[in-house]
Amino acid sequence: MMRVDSCPSWGDYLSFDSETGRIVYQSFPALTLASHLDLWIVRHAETFANQKKILQGSDQENEDTVLSPEGEAQAAAVADHLVRSLTRAEPGYQRISVLASPARRTGQTAQFFLKKMRNISPLACEYTEHSFLHEIRFGEISGLTEEQVFKLGADYIHFADRFRRRGDALIRLNGGESFHDLLLRVRKGFADWQSGLSLPVSREKTAVVLFTHMITASALRVLLRDEGLLDVCQDTGLSFVNWRRIIQNAECLIWDTKMRRMHLLAPVEGR
Repeated sequence: MMRVDSCPSWGDYLSFDSETGRIVYQSFPALTLASHLDLWIVRHAETFANQKKILQGSDQENEDTVLSPEGEAQAAAVADHLVRSLTRAEPGYQRISVLASPARRTGQTAQFFLKKMRNISPLACEYTEHSFLHEIRFGEISGLTEEQVFKLGADYIHFADRFRRRGDALIRLNGGESFHDLLLRVRKGFADWQSGLSLPVSREKTAVVLFTHMITASALRVLLRDEGLLDVCQDTGLSFVNWRRIIQNAECLIWDTKMRRMHLLAPVEGR
């Protein structure tokens, strides 16, 4: 058996596998959806910053963090797929709640869907922005490319290795968030939103469409215990995130409650 070390500040659902260097998820409290809600997660379409491989996070808003021409085409394509899927669902939805990160790139992506949906469907389609859906804060390396981060020195190479390749949930840079911070933010934000639904909305069959970001979408999937994102360590029986399975630009995932995993809606053309 591998030795697994725990850290009290993580809560009882996070541990660190000292041999593999991975964060693992144990008996953490899963995010629970009300029975009348179906969940869809959409990552924003491509931005100029994505083309340049710049770390955007939630720290930065500039000319690079808006959709590129390719991103606009992606947003239109995923909007088509999403509208078709929602309007053909059985049993039909009584309303659609669209929640988006306040970032411009997510708002731009969401608007393609909202415009198309409102043009063809009489369904009530509400749009609100929520800070809990913001991308993780990268702090002092926000706005840099990975190549530029590596040139900063060994400490930053260590950060990239621990965060991206080993799944260290506690590591953070000055001004940034750890993945653990993000998990807590997303859990509280979504729970607060769900508990705030008023009657009769809280009883209507509702499609909840979240427009968010790559790492925030991963946090949502961890909180849902998405078996499509998590791998199980054969020696310990504990779960860890497989970062090779993260959501790509303009992809849409649908939560299957019975199967406990996200399913990919038809991929954007050209992928």
